[in-house]
Amino acid sequence: MSNSRFESYPKYIVEFEEDIDKLKLSTSDDAKKLIDLAGKLSNQMEEEINKVLNEISINLDKDIQDQINQLRNLYNSEKDKKISEIRSSVNKNFEKAVSYLLDAIKGAYK
Repeated sequence: MSNSRFESYPKYIVEFEEDIDKLKLSTSDDAKKLIDLAGKLSNQMEEEINKVLNEISINLDKDIQDQINQLRNLYNSEKDKKISEIRSSVNKNFEKAVSYLLDAIKGAYK
C-alpha cells in the first residue's frame, strides 16, 4: 500500500504542476484582458473629456460673443444718444444763427 502511495505522488505532483501552469496562463490572459479593458476605458474617458471640453469651449465662445454684442449694443445706444444730442444742439444753434441773420437783415433795412 505504501508503494502505491509513492507511485501516485509523482502523478499528483505532475497534475499540480500542470494546474499551476494552467493558472499562470489564465492569470496572464486575465491580465491581458484587464490591460485591454483599461486601454479601452482610457480611450472612452479621453473621448468624453474631449466632448466636454468642446462643449465648454462652445459655451465660452457663445458667452464671449454675447458679451461683445451687449457691449456693441450699449456703444451704439450711447453713440445714437450723443448724435441725437449733437443734432439737437446743432438745430438750436442753426435756429439762433438764422434768427441772428434775420435780425441783422431787418436791422440793415431799417
